[in-house]
Amino acid sequence: MPMARISLLKGKPPAYLKALSDGVHRALVEAYQSRGLVVQRRPALAAPASGGHAMIAMQYSLVLPADYDMAIVERRIAERGHLTDGLPGLAFKAYLQARKGDGRAIPDNLYAPFYLWRTIGGMNDFLCGPGFVALTQSFGWPAVSTWSVWHADSKDGMGGARHALRETVAIAPHTDLAALRRAEVERSRAMLGHPDLLATVAGFDPGAWKLVRFQLWRTPPARGVESEEGQVRIYGVGHVSAARAPD
Repeated sequence: MPMARISLLKGKPPAYLKALSDGVHRALVEAYQSRGLVVQRRPALAAPASGGHAMIAMQYSLVLPADYDMAIVERRIAERGHLTDGLPGLAFKAYLQARKGDGRAIPDNLYAPFYLWRTIGGMNDFLCGPGFVALTQSFGWPAVSTWSVWHADSKDGMGGARHALRETVAIAPHTDLAALRRAEVERSRAMLGHPDLLATVAGFDPGAWKLVRFQLWRTPPARGVESEEGQVRIYGVGHVSAARAPD
C-alpha cells in the first residue's frame, strides 16, 4: 500500500490540513488506479511533536480475584469489543487482559483496556456514557489514568496485535522537559522500524510526573517486567477498536 508522510510548520488550521490530506489522497488514488492498483486509506494516528490538536491516552486497570475465571473477560471482549469500533473521537482502544502466573510475571488477574483519544470530548462522552456505566456495574469503579500524548503512530494491520507493552517511568524534579519530549518522540518514532510493532504511543502525566510508553505488538515483546528506567507490564490483546477510515 502506498503511504505518504507530510511535514508542515505548526499552526496550520484544521481545514487546511484536511484539504491537503484529501488532495494528496486523491492524487495517489488517481496515479495508482491508472495502473490498475487499488489504494486504501487508513486513519492516521500521528500526533504532532508540537502544535496541532492534543491527543489523550487513557487506561483503567481492574484487578480481579486470583480465582476469577478470566474466560469471562475474554468472552466479554469477543462479544462486545466491536461496539467501540469507530467510536466518535477514538483513535484506538486496545482490549487488554493479563492472567496471574501466565509467564508475564503478572501478580494479579487484570482487565486493563488502553485508549488513545483524538478528542477530549470523545473521552468525556465515553466516561459519562452507558458503556462505562455498564463496565462499572460489572467490575467496579476504577481509577482512570490519563496522559498527554507527545507522539502516536501506527501501521496497517493494527487489528492483528496480540500483545501490548506499557512502561511507566518517573520524571525527576527539574528535568528538562523540552529535551525529554524530543527524546521520547524520537524513541517512539524509531520503534516503528521494528517489523512486528504495530502502534506506539508516548506521553506524560504532569500530575504524577510520569512518562508512559505504550506499544502494540504482533509477537511477544522481548522485555522484562522491570526495565532499567521504570516498570514494564505486558498484556494480551483480545481486540483493537480503531477509528473508521474516511470514505
